Amino acid sequence: MHRERNLPPAALVDELGIKIMRMSSERHELGRTYLDSLTLIYKDIFKEHVDIGRPWNVTESGNDIYEVHSPSSHDVDLMQMTCTCQRYKVSGFPCAHATATITLKGAEILMYIHPYFGSNHFRNSYTPAIRPIPNFDRPEVYKPEDIVFPGTPRPAPGSPSKKRIRGAYEKERRPMKFSNCKKIGNHNKATRRQLLLE
Repeated sequence: MHRERNLPPAALVDELGIKIMRMSSERHELGRTYLDSLTLIYKDIFKEHVDIGRPWNVTESGNDIYEVHSPSSHDVDLMQMTCTCQRYKVSGFPCAHATATITLKGAEILMYIHPYFGSNHFRNSYTPAIRPIPNFDRPEVYKPEDIVFPGTPRPAPGSPSKKRIRGAYEKERRPMKFSNCKKIGNHNKATRRQLLLE
């Protein structure tokens, strides 16, 4: 990709188009080799989840609701495709807890997996061919002045912020009253002594 950075815009579009066409064609051929209902990657992940959940005990509650006794207990609702670990709902692919319940039920895997992970969805995504874009009407050699370079970044207006940005899970420190000086601030006995010396 480093070589493409120095190309003019029209030539860069041509190079990217060729790469996308090649990738789409390769995946179209790969999709023809899929004989199972799941793609190879997700078939391996499902098997891995089955192995993880094999030693766990599963209790059926009814209406496709189960309790999985892994190191911690989790509730799985196969109809709603949810688990209390939240992985099933977020990804659409059964977590190890859900996989344990599907295995116990002996149901068809695809009934409880989002169609996105199926081999049919993969094949359909790469069935349409990406048409080439002819460039017979463009120059074969570009002049140096035809190359467009990125602009020079400018600093944001105003003075830079001096306040440190806290992390997402970092709590704001609560100001405390020091017992000796009765002043509010974030200091202790050692730092108070330094403040007095300053």
